[in-house]
Amino acid sequence: MYRVEQSENCNIVFLAGELTIYQAEASFNELVNWLNQDIPLIIDLEGVTDIDSSGIQILLMVNKERSTRGFAFSLVNHSKIVVNVFERVGLLALFNDPVLLVGSDEIASVKEKGGC
Repeated sequence: MYRVEQSENCNIVFLAGELTIYQAEASFNELVNWLNQDIPLIIDLEGVTDIDSSGIQILLMVNKERSTRGFAFSLVNHSKIVVNVFERVGLLALFNDPVLLVGSDEIASVKEKGGC
């Protein structure tokens, strides 16, 4: 499940619920719509309640595709479960984003830098 805030300057996708094998196809289909837009894409992970290797693969694919195209991409508002899983599999640094936890004042800074 997701919702999107769009502006001329960026798109913010708010993910909610599980990001697991059971939602992989739906999650991929939701996110693929935002790959080719040349404005910054921010994915807000606050509402993610569970994530497994399929969810990680989707985020890695979005990161790779956006990077290949030279388009900005950030993850923000990491839920505790996302941080725990990313730590376990050694991915915290891979996305090149600061880990911004729910309620962090730094989240507004990332949105401003992204042009939102």
